Amino acid sequence: MRLRGGVGRVALVIAGVFVALAFAECAVRIAGIAPERFPHPRNLENADKTVAVDAYPTNPRGDFDLDLRDAAVRARLATLGLDVGNIAKRSPYAVELHYNAHRCRDREPGPVTEGITRILVLGDSFTEGEGVREDDTFSRKLERLLRAEGRHVEVLNCGERGRDFPALYDAFVELTAAYQPTIVLYAMVLNDAVQSPEFRAQQPFVNDWILDRRRMLASDDPGGDVPGLRLWALAHDRLEAMHVGAATTRWYIDMYGPANQAGWDATQHYLTTMQGEMAAHDGRFLVALLPLLVKGRGPYLFAKPAAEIRRACSESNIGFVDLADAIKGEDAEALWVHAVDMHPNARAHTLFATSLRAPIAALLP
Repeated sequence: MRLRGGVGRVALVIAGVFVALAFAECAVRIAGIAPERFPHPRNLENADKTVAVDAYPTNPRGDFDLDLRDAAVRARLATLGLDVGNIAKRSPYAVELHYNAHRCRDREPGPVTEGITRILVLGDSFTEGEGVREDDTFSRKLERLLRAEGRHVEVLNCGERGRDFPALYDAFVELTAAYQPTIVLYAMVLNDAVQSPEFRAQQPFVNDWILDRRRMLASDDPGGDVPGLRLWALAHDRLEAMHVGAATTRWYIDMYGPANQAGWDATQHYLTTMQGEMAAHDGRFLVALLPLLVKGRGPYLFAKPAAEIRRACSESNIGFVDLADAIKGEDAEALWVHAVDMHPNARAHTLFATSLRAPIAALLP
């Protein structure tokens, strides 16, 4: 009898748990709570690689000024060699990008004008301004800030998405020869460093803190839903985010430590070579470390690699600016281009330009 009573009580508890879970599942469905998923953002460029669009499924801040569903917009882009018909339905909100002959998102500059200091900004997608209008990039804003002070400068935005070392050094050689800048500002992002084959092979799949691929739909259906139980999906989403976030943070920290020593040594060699080549032509070289826009309270997660980069620059007499200071106290998500694209948006670019004004002004003749 006691055994039968105990089994009955356990059965009641289990039944109660299932009923509670069922009610909770119904409640989250009625409330419309589910892990957010979005169609993939798109980048499309013409055959000549002179014009491109970055396109997104939603436009939460109104920063994307093209609506690809507009027939007139599509017709104009078609004259530039862009057929956006296939992405207009899924990712209709876009910004337009134009590139010069050296793949810089800028005008085609002529010879250096006497009395004008030419500043070349080198970097990757953060510098190029992925998902950001050209006038809102920190290069353009920095140029306006300096000119407003009466400084005679031109700032060339030569960031290119996906460009890491050694490609960054190759671009430095090509662009300094072509444009003969007085100042080179290298806008560094933590994923720029050389990665040794051993280091790369050891890494599991991680979110790079730049594109949140976990929250992108497996298909491009804008009405796609998260299958299965919502409660399970929400819990799994939270746990996966924590796991991937921890792995990603460790990956970035290790990139500038013993686990990637050969790669970090090679990166330091590139930096000192760039510094030496600018000094040989009476030029200036400055490294500005752009922060990864990671959500969370407390200290910046990547202070350790930032300190290591600062140390390396100091030992080589390379000027260094940590732009993590520019976003202190800011909500990181409010600085994202989009919910699944953590590139810096127009506001973040403004903060970067404001913090760069004084260090760059100090280098001007």
